[in-house]
Amino acid sequence: MQTFMEDRDDSDNGRRPGSESDKERTSPEEGHTSAPEPIIKHPENTDTATATNHGLPGKPQEVRPAQFGASKLDLPAEFTRIEVSPHLRPQVILSKVVELLLAIGVFLSKSGKSLLLPTQLEGVETVQMISSKDLPEFLINFCTCYSNDKNGRQRHTYLSGKHAKALFFFDRIMQLPMIEHVARNCAVDNDLNLLPHGYSPGSRVYLCGPVFEPREGTQYLNEVLDDFRFKDDASRANFIGALLGTILFPRLKRQPPVCIAANGPGAGKSHLAKVAAVLVDGVTAPVTVGLNSSETEFEKTLGAHLARFERVILIDNCRGTKSRPALSSSVLERLMTDERPSTRMLGASSLIERQADILWIVTANDPQMSPDLVSRCIPVVLRLDPNRVTYKHQNLLDYALRHREEILGELLAMIAHWREQGAPLDPAIEHRELYWAQAIGGLLNANGISGFLDNYKEAMANQNSDTRELVTVLRAVAQNGDVFESMDIAATARGMRLLRNHFPPFQGDAAARSKVSFLLRPYVGVPFEFEGSRLTVTRYPGRTIRYSLTEEMLFEDE
Repeated sequence: MQTFMEDRDDSDNGRRPGSESDKERTSPEEGHTSAPEPIIKHPENTDTATATNHGLPGKPQEVRPAQFGASKLDLPAEFTRIEVSPHLRPQVILSKVVELLLAIGVFLSKSGKSLLLPTQLEGVETVQMISSKDLPEFLINFCTCYSNDKNGRQRHTYLSGKHAKALFFFDRIMQLPMIEHVARNCAVDNDLNLLPHGYSPGSRVYLCGPVFEPREGTQYLNEVLDDFRFKDDASRANFIGALLGTILFPRLKRQPPVCIAANGPGAGKSHLAKVAAVLVDGVTAPVTVGLNSSETEFEKTLGAHLARFERVILIDNCRGTKSRPALSSSVLERLMTDERPSTRMLGASSLIERQADILWIVTANDPQMSPDLVSRCIPVVLRLDPNRVTYKHQNLLDYALRHREEILGELLAMIAHWREQGAPLDPAIEHRELYWAQAIGGLLNANGISGFLDNYKEAMANQNSDTRELVTVLRAVAQNGDVFESMDIAATARGMRLLRNHFPPFQGDAAARSKVSFLLRPYVGVPFEFEGSRLTVTRYPGRTIRYSLTEEMLFEDE
């Protein structure tokens, strides 16, 4: 881009008269290009303000309030012109760029591979990601880049792509304040102090939007959740726990995915997921994503959502077949389970990388997931109510948005009560994300909400694709109520072409017996519910280990 601009004739200042670029790029004497909506001043550049804790005890934090609407006319003159002549050393040019970014109020992402700028999108405060590809176009809003040729003639140009890429490897880039987490609802630090609006240097959290006050009770939260028929108290508690987890992320550092399952269409699973998006992100119309048969296109779609810093990403109405589980996307499984989800940026070779602060919500009717994924999910199960024609609130999402302040205030009061009791954990809870689950369980117990993750083992059985195939094999082997051996299970699985990853064609007998023992271990002697039945696997030790299966039908009230 730079070479192309410098080779043009100087008589028209490097541009064709009347061209579109001629209208967009102007010199400081001719005018200035309008700047993006937002600019925030960093604490190190200005005085600090002391934030209160809004009812949550703890020490105050020094923060800098956001300031929007700055342009290059608001900047000192030394920042509005950057010489990028070829004879200058790259360090000189990049130092000027860093000084400009500090003056503008740009942040550095946790990965160090992109810049972050607080901005407003459709009236909603958010954070914009700026990659090396976007940097040259971004800078023209705040400065004029120019070069001098050997004859001393000056030409206006962009910052070169090479300089833009080199900036992220320049040591002075670390002078930019770093954002580790962007919150849109509320956030607390590691000591459970309620963080103020804007940037908090101590926790490296940027909070978009207003700060809400704790509010006693659960009146408004119950008003929203009463519109849904949860299968049990555990599902309701799990959903509340997931909402609390979004506020506690700076402390817990994890956010397990949520699976909202139902026994048929019309139960309200998509509506419940959108309620979570409204409360967490403050959006008026939550955007959903559908599973794509093309993994490449699906990854591009998810990458666009990652770049927008949405906390809730909703994968809606996942469907599958008996041979292909509904959640069989390797891209989705990787992004859900990664410590730092990342994907390739559309149209560039660089990566979009985020903290694992995303609340992934998957909705499906009787979903089937991989064993690894189902073990990480928070199960929420809804039941279809044939007697319900409409919701209590005709526009439930609008109600949740209008009373978002009250609902988030009720969640903040729960966190305050938990802290007053010493923030205890619940050691009885079992989950793949153990610390997160025990912390949320202790928080809910401190507020008198019981049942958190009581349905975890049931979900492990019903939503696990391996368990579904295993039950199918066990029913086939034990159809006459007979006792059977490990090799009977392995032979039947091969014959039915099920559990292929566990019983390949040329597997030895010893390996097959070991695999059967591994698959049945969680269910031996422990009754579990599966598709309206209660199943129990009994193990008979001896020289040859044998098993039996008993099955009992369940009624709806059970």
